[in-house]
Amino acid sequence: MTPTPDPAKVRRKRLSLTRADIETTAGLELLQVLQSIADDGQLTEEEVKGLRSWLATNAATNLPSHEYLTTVINEVLRDDIITDDEFKLLHDAVLRVLPPELRSIADLRRREQRKRSSEERKQQRNEEALRGREERDRNRPLERADFMIAGATIGEDRREACEGCCEDDVVSLVREPDNPYDSNAILVICEDGSDLGYVPRTLAKDLAPLLDGGARQEFKVKKLLGTSSDRIIPVIVGCLYGRDTDRGSPTPPATEFRNEPSVALPPRASNPSNTRSVRPVVAAGTRTKPLDLREHSDSPWTFGDIGIWIVCAAAIALLGAILYVVYLQ
Repeated sequence: MTPTPDPAKVRRKRLSLTRADIETTAGLELLQVLQSIADDGQLTEEEVKGLRSWLATNAATNLPSHEYLTTVINEVLRDDIITDDEFKLLHDAVLRVLPPELRSIADLRRREQRKRSSEERKQQRNEEALRGREERDRNRPLERADFMIAGATIGEDRREACEGCCEDDVVSLVREPDNPYDSNAILVICEDGSDLGYVPRTLAKDLAPLLDGGARQEFKVKKLLGTSSDRIIPVIVGCLYGRDTDRGSPTPPATEFRNEPSVALPPRASNPSNTRSVRPVVAAGTRTKPLDLREHSDSPWTFGDIGIWIVCAAAIALLGAILYVVYLQ
């Protein structure tokens, strides 16, 4: 390998092509090669290899810049990989060899090219960021839902279907627009087509228009809850996405309402006894805390509320009896 020249000596040594150098065949050829490199303000691998080939072919020339260019280009191509810094180093060497009157023009073109490249990279980054935002917006859920299935204990077929569910089972929401009890009715269907029950009315009111609009969906069984009568109520979690997203699956076609006890979910009356307690399904012997289902019932009353009123009434009656006895004495 040709030894790297001392920088101090390189600075003292004349490297640019003179008029006398250009009048020679080798000097004129080198000038043409260097101008072709500097014309567009950027350096390519093909141009680097072309310069190296010319230097090897004209190794016998006595041009002062020949040794300098050979040293620089051998250093740049030592590992056959040209980095951005090495491109800049070689481009600086090319400008240094050019005559002064051509060097300033080439340097101006290089600055313009760098500015264009910087603007192109900035524009590319902005476009990539915009595509990323559009992709995130496109895949952002239209609606998230986490609910207990309503009517899961109505009908033997539905109860058996709920008992056969497992956590993480995929389910589908299917519209039932002709349901006489609720035009926003949404059935929850297993992968095998089994009917598990309905989406609660308050939530179905928000989800139905999105499903009717062709929203894609991604729902699964989050967990299973057990009632005091050993019935299973699945808890469903998932999201609805826009039609143009890749997330989820297409919404199945709407189904017709079937007037059967195992399918129909009639309106619930405002009855204090309509409130039920459920408990998570756990291993035998494990104590669990009952969960209140007021969110899934039309009645605002619970047995706990009634008990509080009974205790208050009893306390008032006892206080009245004590005051009466004191008054008689």
